[in-house]
Amino acid sequence: MLANALNRERALTPRESELVAALVARSVNPRPLRRWTMAQDTQLRDLINLGLTAGEIGVHIGRTTDAIHTRIKRLKERAKGV
Repeated sequence: MLANALNRERALTPRESELVAALVARSVNPRPLRRWTMAQDTQLRDLINLGLTAGEIGVHIGRTTDAIHTRIKRLKERAKGV
């Protein structure tokens, strides 16, 4: 990993190591994971009830289609008590 390579050149401070890790994570996944809020869950349910597609819902909530599908699946599992 990048942090390990830089560490071989000189010892990184803990803060520098955190920054390198954050930069590497951001380059791999430019949009970091964000937790769903209760308001977003409510908005998701409302938009589903209106008949919007996952893509349309994603535009309203600011999430990807995959994130919408994953959240719907998790909410269904939670409702079933899985």
